[in-house]
Amino acid sequence: MSFITEEQGSSIAQWLGYAETYSSRDIILHHRTIDTFANIGYVSNRDSKPHLPINQKFGDIIFFDRINTNKFHPFVRIVDEVNDEKLTKNKISMGGNVYDEAITSKLNGNGIRVLGVNQADHLITLTFRKLPSDKEYLKLFKEREMIPGGIEDQIIQDWKERFGLLTKEEVDVKLNELLRDNQRIADELGFRARMWQKMSNV
Repeated sequence: MSFITEEQGSSIAQWLGYAETYSSRDIILHHRTIDTFANIGYVSNRDSKPHLPINQKFGDIIFFDRINTNKFHPFVRIVDEVNDEKLTKNKISMGGNVYDEAITSKLNGNGIRVLGVNQADHLITLTFRKLPSDKEYLKLFKEREMIPGGIEDQIIQDWKERFGLLTKEEVDVKLNELLRDNQRIADELGFRARMWQKMSNV
């Protein structure tokens, strides 16, 4: 099953390419139900260079483009399909990884992570995160003993910054996702044991 059309894949690749020039890998699509368009932006980081004066800034998000509503709704359907349920009112979809030829071929073999939020006031936000390739992950795992704190600590810190404090159940779900996506290069039991030990010391 294909989640992404060629047109969407090209748009995502173009948006991510723009975002990466500002040291960001996160794209936000934001739509208010009263609008006939959706804004496209990237999440700025501390090391991001100043955004263009013509772009709008809301918190850490820099909006640089917009699309019509009829082009936005297919992105909502991507979130629905990735999470196997509709992104209905007052729902947060934690997302999933998508490796689809329509996008991976344009991102040097990488996929994207799709998340969605439909708030009570019908504000919808979709975040796209480009994923490291298996080769990049393998390099990180091989180097984990040489990285201060190990790659596990880096993953924990990344989750903490992105999701805040996670419950044990949420950590277990994320570990399962990570291990499923990298089962060829991760020793599941050993990695899980190290992660739980390190999480208990955070």
